[in-house]
Amino acid sequence: MKIPRTLILKKPDYQEGEVITQAKIPILVHKNTLQQPLEDITEHEIRIKKGLTKDKTIVDGKTYTGRKQKKIILAEQYKPNNLIKIISYATIGLFTIINSQNCSKNNGTPNTPTTPVQANLSFEVYNHTKGRITNADFRKEGVWSETRLEIPINEINATGIDSLRGVIRTNQGDIGTLEYFTKDGTLAIPNTPRKDTHYKLYLMNAGARYDLIDEWKDKPDHGGILEHPRDASWHLENQDEPKYHIQENIANYVMNQFTNAISHNWGNYGSFTKLESGGNFGVGGGKCGGDAGTHNAIWAGVNPIETLNLIIPHPITVKGVLYEEVAELLNRHGDLGGFDGGTYDNITDGINLTQNGIDLINYVYITSN
Repeated sequence: MKIPRTLILKKPDYQEGEVITQAKIPILVHKNTLQQPLEDITEHEIRIKKGLTKDKTIVDGKTYTGRKQKKIILAEQYKPNNLIKIISYATIGLFTIINSQNCSKNNGTPNTPTTPVQANLSFEVYNHTKGRITNADFRKEGVWSETRLEIPINEINATGIDSLRGVIRTNQGDIGTLEYFTKDGTLAIPNTPRKDTHYKLYLMNAGARYDLIDEWKDKPDHGGILEHPRDASWHLENQDEPKYHIQENIANYVMNQFTNAISHNWGNYGSFTKLESGGNFGVGGGKCGGDAGTHNAIWAGVNPIETLNLIIPHPITVKGVLYEEVAELLNRHGDLGGFDGGTYDNITDGINLTQNGIDLINYVYITSN
């Protein structure tokens, strides 16, 4: 593959935010020079240092030296589908771009460079289980398209929130689509759109045990995400001999708790519809292999006889075990905390879902696609 014509721009005293127009497309000057790996820099975004010299030099695909400059080595970061791509930095702050104007698509038509534009981004801020935090809403104006915008969580005007975890979703319906999820303290719009855009930003509660879900998110099979569609359906399904069956009102009570947990006056994260049969999964009683409870992708069950005999490390209830198994089914994870009964202890008091349980269930729903 022939490297297309290369343009090296050199000019003293560039100012942050200045657009360079010597190239055939505008190029934004950004203050954070060399703060991210080369391959992560988006098209048209160039980060430079001060102290540049001369006006401009046009060269062609080799290794070059300029007056008072060190050698510029062209790295093969070029990709045919990129219109403009940074491929090298000089050691004292020069930058090199390649212009793919000479490269053609499969049909032989030259690629046309796209000029960056500025967009205004606005964010509605929510606590993911408590609702809108109106005084935390904010805007980012004049953000250049095709660049990465980073938003540190600790700079958002909100209290009582987890400092590491947050979610940005598109402003479509109740929940929108997932734009970005972080558990390292910095949210981002990875590729700023070319038009003014409105987003919903969700923050988590300080003190909740989200780390228990993160342990499953980090596993190779990626647990801690939704097993079924957001609008799922279920049915009562008792298995084995009648002595292992549970009453319908127990299953209804438990599933109503899950429904209430993800239903909010600012938008529902999902729903559960009860059917006479079929649907996405069943809930009921059964032998459960001799355990107090068990689940797979299509059934969550409790053994009411075995449940009465267990103390781990306290007496447990039929409802409590059913909360545990349904949560593990819905959220695609096993025992939280790595021990038997860990989910039970972290989401329920044996009668209802606890606040921590509500936080963890909503965390899975808000961070899933």
